[in-house]
Amino acid sequence: MKLPFERRWSAGRVARSPFPRLAAAAALVWFAGSAQAIQVVKGADRQAQQVSISAAEYNLLSMSGGRKFSQIVPAVPGSVSWTKDGGKLWLLPANPTALNESITVFVTDDAGTTYRLILVPGPRPAEDVRIEPPAAQGTQTLRASAFQRRVKLLMLAMAGGQGAPQLSYTSVDTVVPLWKEAVLTLVRQYSDGDFVGETYTLSNTSHADMAIDERELYAPGVLAIALENANLPAGASTIVYVVRERGDHE
Repeated sequence: MKLPFERRWSAGRVARSPFPRLAAAAALVWFAGSAQAIQVVKGADRQAQQVSISAAEYNLLSMSGGRKFSQIVPAVPGSVSWTKDGGKLWLLPANPTALNESITVFVTDDAGTTYRLILVPGPRPAEDVRIEPPAAQGTQTLRASAFQRRVKLLMLAMAGGQGAPQLSYTSVDTVVPLWKEAVLTLVRQYSDGDFVGETYTLSNTSHADMAIDERELYAPGVLAIALENANLPAGASTIVYVVRERGDHE
């Protein structure tokens, strides 16, 4: 069995990229309104985008272009609460004291497009967040969109979110070489045609806090990665979700 991290990470942790996590600054455009600023999020249908939210107040999440939200699935069940108001969502982190601990959510609009957001709660007032849908697509782009949707659905199935598809899995429990200050254990494998879904446990075995960038875990054949928690105190663990292409001999 070929594991996606074996070849790339067996020699120890590489230097962190100098660019901000997920290039979030390039994805958020701020407009000044009469009452407060609006965060306009672009490209979340293609890759995860980081969004700042209030840790203690309800945040408004809406769609541009007349679209409405039809579903929301947190990567970690119970990490956020929400209320639907027509086609909008009011979001509140479950733990208002967990400042700057990222929360990954998948939201789907009424056109069937799924968006991945990395919510970062902080000590700030309620935020007004608006998601831009993708532009009109040609045939080739539609095929790519269907491919991305399959990846996202497999990610949702592994996270066990409400309304996500149910897939059978194989228990593995295999340690994968990663960094000297961390232990990565492959826990489960899911099969979905030419895709393989995998859940890992990543444990911080050092005596210092660890900030993890999803991009550090990418390897050839890996299509998508999601972390339950990107900030690990010493001795803590988190779940890592991976979707990759099936190998030639699997």
